[in-house]
Amino acid sequence: MTLYLTTMNLKPQAQDATSGKSIAVEQEVYDAFKEAGFNAGMRLNTGGQVKNDYSQGKPVITFMRYALLKDGSNNSAPIVVDSEQQPFTDRIENRSKIKLQWSEAHYGKTTKYKRPILEVVKIVEMAKSADSNEITIDEALF
Repeated sequence: MTLYLTTMNLKPQAQDATSGKSIAVEQEVYDAFKEAGFNAGMRLNTGGQVKNDYSQGKPVITFMRYALLKDGSNNSAPIVVDSEQQPFTDRIENRSKIKLQWSEAHYGKTTKYKRPILEVVKIVEMAKSADSNEITIDEALF
């Protein structure tokens, strides 16, 4: 998978309900998530496509990490390691190659949602910052 947005801080902030990381994936990965019933974070109305070029034409899935657990206690940040399995706390640049471990969340009373939850990130190949353009206001996803 290719990291699509920069990740400055993977831990959800106390004032935020969630922290989402948009990840560009190969078409077959997107299709597998869709076939498995994932409907949150999938951009189903656009087939996973976004308006800017950071995803390099690949579909994008947003993996969430909730700030609070169901019991109201604080959630931990996802585990992040470098290519040698060492803890990593710096910025992950756009277009870095990563591997993810994730879990499923099911929620919603009337409309049922199934969303991927980010658990572990392994950096396989870090992109150089020159390869990672800044996102302009016109390219923001909100």
